[in-house]
Amino acid sequence: MGMSTNNLRTLLPSYAATISAIIVIGAVDLITEHEMSIFVFYFFPIALVSWRTGAKSSYVVSLLCALVWFIADYYSGYVYSKPWLKYWNVGMRLIAFIIIGYMVDRIHTLLIIAHQKVKTLHGLLPICAKCKKIRDDKGYWHKLEEYISEHSEADFTHGLCESCFRDTLREAGVEEETAESTNPPNSDPSK
Repeated sequence: MGMSTNNLRTLLPSYAATISAIIVIGAVDLITEHEMSIFVFYFFPIALVSWRTGAKSSYVVSLLCALVWFIADYYSGYVYSKPWLKYWNVGMRLIAFIIIGYMVDRIHTLLIIAHQKVKTLHGLLPICAKCKKIRDDKGYWHKLEEYISEHSEADFTHGLCESCFRDTLREAGVEEETAESTNPPNSDPSK
């Protein structure tokens, strides 16, 4: 599927700025020659493009950065001890640039996925004082467990607190002494 004309129009200024930034970095690289390493500054346009448009676009920008670095290195007049070293260096830089583009795109994708998965409850929840049902934004009442399960990653298990356990025994007709000496399952017998 192709890019829409509107998307292309909004991204063109950003691509122009990216290319301009790469040319400026290359010019600084040429001026400083081998005395000052500015290799890391090439990462910024690559990361920006990768974040905004994805890894594939960052690979093109990575190739452009490697080419600009190679041209700056070539015209700086630096003489390598072995002629193949200049090609080795540009290859290593290209690999580093591609890895940066890929990693930034991967981090961006994982952040989007994580953001979509996160469910949080916030604000005031209208809750019935008697039955403890929660009213949603549309005015419908839901059981507490259902509402929280739908709006968070929480699951529920059920048990009885000591007070409710004793009340349940009394309602069932169990004698008071038996109810007082009996503890609910998973409760602390010392209380």
